[in-house]
Amino acid sequence: MSAPALQAEFSAHVGHGGRDFSLDVSLRLDHGTLVLFGPSGAGKSLTIRCLAGLLRPTTGRITLGEETLFDHESGRW
Repeated sequence: MSAPALQAEFSAHVGHGGRDFSLDVSLRLDHGTLVLFGPSGAGKSLTIRCLAGLLRPTTGRITLGEETLFDHESGRW
């Protein structure tokens, strides 16, 4: 059995302008297209920024196939 195309379990916390936002993500994409939708302020852009490596999640792990892109425990980012 091959590894999923994308697997992510992470938490991110952003605070700016006197406002705090926390996000918990758990997803697995075996193949195909990922679509994120929801109301304004739901965390769609924050999720994409973490997956793209533009923002470091607070905790968790993100893998792409066999490659680890982010792992909080090992310090990989």
